[in-house]
Parts: sequence; structure tokens; C-alpha cells
Amino acid sequence: MAEHNRTGSHGEQLACRYLEENGFEVLERNWRHGRHELDIIARKGPELIIVEVKTRSTDLHGQPAEAVKKGKRGLMIKAANAYVQATGSDLGLRFDIISIILHPSGKPFIHHIPDAFYPTLHDRPFLTPSRPAQARATPRWGPQVILRRVRGSSAFRRQPG
Repeated sequence: MAEHNRTGSHGEQLACRYLEENGFEVLERNWRHGRHELDIIARKGPELIIVEVKTRSTDLHGQPAEAVKKGKRGLMIKAANAYVQATGSDLGLRFDIISIILHPSGKPFIHHIPDAFYPTLHDRPFLTPSRPAQARATPRWGPQVILRRVRGSSAFRRQPG
């Protein structure tokens, strides 16, 4: 296994332990749908939390969370839609990032960013300017799951229909 893979795997173990110590129930690790992967799927109360873990051995090149750009967010949203469809979950949905920097002293720095991003109209995987949803009989990735924001909360719920 390459060094960066070992670093990432170690970071995911630390993130799972961190989440469990803070009252989260880890449901899945490295859940895959096609070429999309979700690092951690957890639950806390009425919310389903999709967690992206970024681990670095140093912060010389910036914070690890800065590596979660628009493309990665879009892939996470697609995978989250697939997970919601596969499980039929009607829990609120939230996207978090856990940023980990491994220090040589042995104690890692863990930064949890709840509600790191929200799915917006521009991030939805099925709506593209070149091929609007109305022009397609079925979306490329299967039936569309629409997430709507829960009033008074930062969570999203599956919209019926």
C-alpha cells in the first residue's frame, strides 16, 4: 500500500473514533456507488451525516479541507443521492468535512467542520445547463432524489415525488 493510502486510511480510522466519541453512530465506511465513494456515513439524532475525511502529514500545502472543491462536492452529492435511494432513508442529510493533520509528535490535529457545504441548484448532479432535466426522460444516474432544506435547520430531507 502506498504511503498516501496508509495516511488516508489512518485518518479515516481517527475520524471514525472521533465521531463515535462525540455521539455519532458510524453506519458505513468507504461506501461505494460506481466510481463514487463516501468516506464515512454516520447518524446523529434525526440526521444522516456524509463525512469527507482529508488527512495530511503536514500543513505546508494548506489545510486538508481546502482540497474538497466543487468537483468533489458534486461527486459526494451524487453518491449521497445513491445512498438515500438504496436505503430509502428519510433522515435529514448533512455534509461534513473532517480535516486531520498528523504531527510527528504523535497527537493528530482533528478539525470537524459540520455543514461544510450545502447542495445548491448548481451542485445538483442531474441538472446541467446543456441538458436540462425536462429534456431527458430519465436521468443518467437513475431516478432523481431531490433534497430540500428543513425549515429552521441546516439539514436536508428527501423530497417526496
